[in-house]
Amino acid sequence: MQGMKVLVGVMSLMIVICIGLLAYGLATKTGDLVAEKPKPAAETPAPMAELVLPALSRIERMSGDANGAALYVESAEGDYIYFVTPATSSRVRIKRQ
Repeated sequence: MQGMKVLVGVMSLMIVICIGLLAYGLATKTGDLVAEKPKPAAETPAPMAELVLPALSRIERMSGDANGAALYVESAEGDYIYFVTPATSSRVRIKRQ
């Protein structure tokens, strides 16, 4: 019975220590997130002008990455693929056969 009391005491102590370590880890991680400074306005790219789509069109699929996006557009005039790169404000439209 004495061994059971020691075991419960040791495990309780371990639980308290682990909760303390978890609280410390969360507090230091949150402090790093709060301390991050936002980018200056000079480094943030200017927003692009709007992308004008053909009449009665819809975006069927869209895929993107860090450099830009590709949009598959279906319209009455035909199917198009738009490649948009916000960093350079470039847009390319390709008619799909």
